Amino acid sequence: MKKVYWFTFLFTLSFRLIFSQTNYQHGFLPVDADEKKSQPNYDLYKQQLHKKYDTLFERVEDCNKFIKWEIADLRSNFEDGENYTNWDYAQTYINKLFKTIIPGANPDSVNMKIIRSTNINAFMTGSGQAYITVGFLANALNEAEIASVLGHEYGHYIHLDAYKGFKDYIKTEKKIKIGNTFAGYGGGIFSLMSISNMYDARRDMEREADKTGIELAKQAGYNLLAAVDMERRFKLIEDNAVKDKDYKRRPGFYFRTHPPSKERVEYAQKAANASDTVNTKYFQVDENMFNKVKMQAVDECINLLLQQMDYEDCIELCYKQLLFYPTDEFYLFYLNEALRRLILINPKEADNFFITGQYNTAVTQLPKSKLPVYINSQTPIKNTDFRIPRTIFYHYEYLMLADNNKVFVTLPNNYLTRTDTLEFVTNSDALKYFIALQEKLNQSSVSWVKNCQTNTLD
Repeated sequence: MKKVYWFTFLFTLSFRLIFSQTNYQHGFLPVDADEKKSQPNYDLYKQQLHKKYDTLFERVEDCNKFIKWEIADLRSNFEDGENYTNWDYAQTYINKLFKTIIPGANPDSVNMKIIRSTNINAFMTGSGQAYITVGFLANALNEAEIASVLGHEYGHYIHLDAYKGFKDYIKTEKKIKIGNTFAGYGGGIFSLMSISNMYDARRDMEREADKTGIELAKQAGYNLLAAVDMERRFKLIEDNAVKDKDYKRRPGFYFRTHPPSKERVEYAQKAANASDTVNTKYFQVDENMFNKVKMQAVDECINLLLQQMDYEDCIELCYKQLLFYPTDEFYLFYLNEALRRLILINPKEADNFFITGQYNTAVTQLPKSKLPVYINSQTPIKNTDFRIPRTIFYHYEYLMLADNNKVFVTLPNNYLTRTDTLEFVTNSDALKYFIALQEKLNQSSVSWVKNCQTNTLD
């Protein structure tokens, strides 16, 4: 799986699986003093790559170029974070899960490490070292999803896809140079066709890795419907990505490195239909430990997003949690603090729609019988106002918590999910509302936000 960058609506939470928060104490894992030193040993990695790939290349210079390429790729994956060195229970659990799906692998050369990054990513290096981000753990719904993804990455490793991809790149690079020697339309078309053929080959690699991931998950006794749900979520992510106001079509976007999400959904569904899902499980190792790791991962991401000044992402993640834990002081405090900082840095954000303001949301046609009776807004809004359908209450599909196909979870019935009474509209409305809620609940942490609102100059 190539790196999938953070999208605010990607943090889907499966709260029907999460244990009671009374068993979990909120908090962050401090950065260990040695964590900065936990970067991969690139010299050792280079030696391992030479040992594995020297005999596969005909030319020494091509092998050296490949290894340099692999090391650069590994470095890029660590730019946003380091290995966790003090999260032992999660490290042990993830490695146990990994060994469950690849029981024949060498335990000394194949193991998982967790990266302190909000990116949604899992990958294996050319030497067999595997990595998973804390963002991925916060996003996972169950062990079966992790199993299919790690199996997918292992498929890339055993099929030598890094080597094959590099060989294709070398061939394409030569063809592009040939195309560039011909001026005009013909040379450009030749170069584009070469690039397209390279991406076709990479899509085939992804198809083969999907097959391997599903087979390994199946052999381990995991329910393949988890892979179906995961692919359906990625399909929704793909469909919704262009709705973000900051979305920009990048050069080369047309040439995709992965098969269309629709195709992957259909393949996973076909595999699930042909399997014995009734007698398989979503958890094989430890469901309680999965839940504990997931809850900690969510807290880690909230902290990282706030520190990285990704306030809108932090707001969404806190709000998603509040939909199911509407009085939790931890989520309320960090939601308020992220809102406060967002408005402080850019005062224009105060009047933007809460969460939906960053998207090009489609206006929902509301039945007259379901119009809200009241909105607690600083600016009075009639219940027939055209802005009502743009509020977050009518767009939970952007949070990927609920959708017409019921891929995710059923929202609970509380003040944040009911639409007969809308509690807030804008960011400033939401900040005012949630501060008042914290005060009503006698939560002491609200004093920090209120004090900073009054006294913060910088």
